[in-house]
Amino acid sequence: MKLLAHRDGVPLFIAIASASALLRLAFIWTGSAEGALVSDDAYYYFTIARNVATGHGVTFDGLSPTNGFHPLWMLVLVPVFKLFGADLWTPVRVAGSLCVGLDLISAWVIFGLFRSRGMIREATIATAAWLLCPFTVLLGMRCMEASLSTMLVLVTFAYVLRNGLSIRSAVVGGALIGITGLARVDNLIPVGIAAAMLALFASETHRSARARAAWVIGAAVTALIVAAPWLVWNQANFASIVPVSGQVKFQRPDIFGALPLNWNGIIPTVKSLIYQLFAPIVISSRYITGEEFMPARYSPVVGAGFLILLLIPVIASRTKILASFFSRNIAVFVGTYAAVHVLLFGFIWRAYMSWYALPFFALATVFAGMLIPSMKRARLAGALFIVVSLLAYGLFLKRLPHRSGGELAQYEERIEAVAQQSTGVSILGVYDAGAVGYVATKYPAVTVTNLDGLVNNAAYHAVQEGTFPEYILETVDVLFEPPSWALMYIDSTQVGALATHFQKHDKLDLWFKRPWK
Repeated sequence: MKLLAHRDGVPLFIAIASASALLRLAFIWTGSAEGALVSDDAYYYFTIARNVATGHGVTFDGLSPTNGFHPLWMLVLVPVFKLFGADLWTPVRVAGSLCVGLDLISAWVIFGLFRSRGMIREATIATAAWLLCPFTVLLGMRCMEASLSTMLVLVTFAYVLRNGLSIRSAVVGGALIGITGLARVDNLIPVGIAAAMLALFASETHRSARARAAWVIGAAVTALIVAAPWLVWNQANFASIVPVSGQVKFQRPDIFGALPLNWNGIIPTVKSLIYQLFAPIVISSRYITGEEFMPARYSPVVGAGFLILLLIPVIASRTKILASFFSRNIAVFVGTYAAVHVLLFGFIWRAYMSWYALPFFALATVFAGMLIPSMKRARLAGALFIVVSLLAYGLFLKRLPHRSGGELAQYEERIEAVAQQSTGVSILGVYDAGAVGYVATKYPAVTVTNLDGLVNNAAYHAVQEGTFPEYILETVDVLFEPPSWALMYIDSTQVGALATHFQKHDKLDLWFKRPWK
């Protein structure tokens, strides 16, 4: 009771944060997260970071350079693999622990936003929601750049919210926006536009239009200067400022993560619009319930529950959302970010991965916390939060760990089989190559290359040039998936011709190129 009564709320924050961190760290350091939570794409980061740390360059397969990553998280990971890279799983667990730490910093930023205004109850509730909600907990533990990106988005938001429209704040705010762009390149658009909207239409109403425009211009120029080295390096080395992973997802409607868009009929059209408009909730719900690769059964219930949870404060508050500068500024920034985020991923890029949603949920937590004082259905919202969270955690624990853990063990068995049958170094071609490539780093006789191009600029270039079959025949000794997987890039006739060069092993689920060396 003393914690609840404490006037600044810090003891209760420490208690909630400590409990949340200990549970997450226990899950990470027992090895449970490696199959159940860590994204396949995270293993792309790990393998590239290991290669950079060991002096092999910015490459996934050691065969060609790549820019299929966001630079800031990679810069964090390289020292981890420099220090702990002798072991396969220790650096993965250290990376997971860093994500926990970054999420705790995000919690402190959320807590501080409300505490600085004497809103201790709101600070505590918002922090608890961030640290305990299955959407934020599970997405933050995927070991992607999401936790770093989210922390920087929140820091940028808090800075712009609290500071005026001076030249100094334009430079610092712009620098923070630029740094969020180094955490995720696409952050530059929603965060930059949200900050601009805040400066132009919300904060410091006594400022002139000229002063507001000057702040926006100064912040934009500073942001571009900060992000420029990464953008220039990409353009100079790969002829595009967009990482190859982004180019692949933008151009290939059948790559994993592409939104299912179908306009032939009323039901498919409605379904497509739901995916586009509510991608953060829909895609995250499917991941959490273990339904990413299977028909949706429970995820619509979890997603609808969370959507209702977001709408209850809005409905209960009505016009009070804009009752003060503080609440209006939050509404402008969060509303703009959410709208641009959905437009960018749902309608322009048309692809969405679950961890993209973490900044969205962080800002949604702030928005809901801001509405607490005017809520008339606080108990209803709290009860719904508990029900949705218990359902989501229960489904996650039931479905994901066993399946994913089995896959990692299977990967190692198949890689070892290739190593045993090889007389030299064999190139294993894999489409979903993240975890496979990382596990293969312990086998010097096997090199994994990524065929869908997410971290393989050479493969993507071959697709663009129309020479993908030739690239596979020149590069790959063994295919991890059937030759038919190449249908995402070439037609059935070309796949048929390619398949004649490979033969499936009688016992192994692998395709060896003829003649096997």
